[in-house]
Amino acid sequence: MCAPFDHPSPPSLAQAAVIETLFAERITARLEALDYRSVSEFLAMRPTTSLDAMAATLGLDEVTSFHLERQLLAEALRDGRGDVAARDLLVRLLHESLPGGWPAASGDVGAGPGAPWQCQFVAARWVLAVGAAPGWRDRAARVALGIERGTAFPAGWLPRGVDDPVLVEHFARHWG
Repeated sequence: MCAPFDHPSPPSLAQAAVIETLFAERITARLEALDYRSVSEFLAMRPTTSLDAMAATLGLDEVTSFHLERQLLAEALRDGRGDVAARDLLVRLLHESLPGGWPAASGDVGAGPGAPWQCQFVAARWVLAVGAAPGWRDRAARVALGIERGTAFPAGWLPRGVDDPVLVEHFARHWG
């Protein structure tokens, strides 16, 4: 027989909003102490570093990559810079998931059997994060479809930041 479920129920939407606000306030206070005006500005100092590493840089044990991601997206929604935040998250994810660069097309010699899967994995992780922002699900899905096919970018390519011309062009075709 299974043990009874004795875990507390998840927070209500109102409780979740309060919790998110508290995290946002802690992050904002820490960033101000470090002379940054926003999460965007803080993340821009190391554009290819994972959000996990950037969260650790803040020195707040309870703040994770999830919290930085949520704050970045909230700032982007407020400031009308969704495409920049979306590219920021994709750059970081590509560096974390494909450190050797974009795989060769699956039919190419040397691409390896995992190449299509790697592209799909990157697309899925990215679209889950970005697609959660209000009004961005369809945009994120269009960008992700291009990524999932594995032919979105040249073999070996790895963006150095949000303004990488290949990435900007991909977003111009699919985001707007």
